[in-house]
Amino acid sequence: MERAILNGTDVLSMILKGGSVPYYHDTIAVGAFSTMERGILVSCSAENSEPARESLANVVSWVMTVGADTLDRDFPAFTTLGYGKKFTGMSLSLYSGKGMGRRFVELV
Repeated sequence: MERAILNGTDVLSMILKGGSVPYYHDTIAVGAFSTMERGILVSCSAENSEPARESLANVVSWVMTVGADTLDRDFPAFTTLGYGKKFTGMSLSLYSGKGMGRRFVELV
């Protein structure tokens, strides 16, 4: 993580396996916090094996947790950049609240 900071990395993605421990004993959580403080997005894979196959473990709030899915359907997500370029991706967010409208927001 220190090397990622020194290299000017924007996003740090890690795939690690291990059990849950208190924050002050979790070297990944401590390093990720330091990395996040410097404006770097830290993304970790979710462990979906403990305590049950259906559960996820990665509890620090300053790390984006991602996981795989086995659904038999797609949830497309659409993004249009300010200069008109359009992208289609996938999302599992089923948020049905108020939309963002047409205002522009920063893309991470």
